[in-house]
Amino acid sequence: MSPASAFSTRVVAADEAGIEETAAILREDGIAAIPTETVYGLAGNAFSFDAAAKIFEAKDRPSFDPLIVHIPPPPRAVGKRLIKWLWDWGVIHPHGLPVTQWGRVSALMDVFWPGPLTIVLPRGDRIPEIVTAGLPSVGVRMPRHPAAASLLRRLDFPLAAPSANPFGRISPTSAGDVMAGLGGRIPLILDGGPCEAGVESAIVQPLLTGRIRLLRPGAATAEEIGRVLGEPLELAPRIPVQEAPAAPGMLENHYAPERPLWMLPHALPELSGMDRRAMKWAISQAQRSGAAVLAFRRHDGGVRESLEAGLGMPLQWFELSEDGDPVQCARELFKALRAMDGSGAGTLFCEPPPGQAGLMYAIGDRLGRASRPLPALC
Repeated sequence: MSPASAFSTRVVAADEAGIEETAAILREDGIAAIPTETVYGLAGNAFSFDAAAKIFEAKDRPSFDPLIVHIPPPPRAVGKRLIKWLWDWGVIHPHGLPVTQWGRVSALMDVFWPGPLTIVLPRGDRIPEIVTAGLPSVGVRMPRHPAAASLLRRLDFPLAAPSANPFGRISPTSAGDVMAGLGGRIPLILDGGPCEAGVESAIVQPLLTGRIRLLRPGAATAEEIGRVLGEPLELAPRIPVQEAPAAPGMLENHYAPERPLWMLPHALPELSGMDRRAMKWAISQAQRSGAAVLAFRRHDGGVRESLEAGLGMPLQWFELSEDGDPVQCARELFKALRAMDGSGAGTLFCEPPPGQAGLMYAIGDRLGRASRPLPALC
């Protein structure tokens, strides 16, 4: 039986009965989609090869892309005690990092857990290699969503849980998004409502050099993490598609809609005549007619009318916020990309983010991987 027709996927509320039903599936090495504060994850027993294999199969995920392991908030364990608890549980390994780096890890756990920060640490002996794509390290985080926390507390194992969507596509921020992408491929979706943050966790890795590297920007901002560490993070390069990443979300092309998405070179009011000619060219390359535009804030009618007149066609408009608020933009990003992709427009355009600080850095990272730059036409 193919994964696409293996299940009649059910959606259950994240109440006591729904959480217990989800736990029962996971205890039998099954998989289920669960809510977190960032995006919905496709969860399975992180100590089980079979459960991890089902995750990879359901998502059509390549075996070289590692999974993040989610842990429950243990009673009264913070900082160094939490690290020891993870060692004893077999999630991470007590060696492989200098003592000073473990101290920094402890500080990050104290401030950001539970929350949207994943820390890549030496892999423990109970985590199968399939979970880490053969790497000697494992990404670990403690989700803040109450349903995810309640579920994890009922289990005697952590959960491997990448985003609950087909590999490379737009991340899901609602149960409906999961059903649209994985319906028929998984047995259950635990509906905990819309996700609070809307973009994935930040991922950091302590290095032997003494620095902390940012592998993926996310809902915990680089500035916030740097303030805890007392120094800025080292930035990791993007990974070409043929190379194995150290963490999820690092590939050059990711989070993409099915329709072609073009990143504009400037904000909408600043587009030149040459930029508009490039947009016309992009529209002419599509197999379907019509175009849609993603904006970070609501532009006045004059900006819209001018662009539509320059292109000689009406456009569909999708705005992330009224005034460019970063929190609102992050929360609405994937929802808006999904709406654009389903709008019927043959070509999609997005504004570049207004700045590269805070959450806008994470938003720009997602849009940069989901899109291609609009070419400059001579």
